[in-house]
Amino acid sequence: MVRAVAEEENVSGVSVAQVMSSPILTVEKKLSPHYARDLMADKRIRHLAVTEEGKIVGIISARDLLAYFKTVSKEVG
Repeated sequence: MVRAVAEEENVSGVSVAQVMSSPILTVEKKLSPHYARDLMADKRIRHLAVTEEGKIVGIISARDLLAYFKTVSKEVG
């Protein structure tokens, strides 16, 4: 939506295809949260599709990772 608003389009007539990012970046479910964090940082994105055996099974966000790392740091400290 930010992209549609920034381009001053009438958002009521905008389709998802017009504003989505492509290609979709993914991370395998079995990989570590550290890997997902690093990939998001490298690509400057806030969301990744999570895959298992090539199928999308979820989405992880930067906010999800922040909550995870906050919890882990409390357990260590």
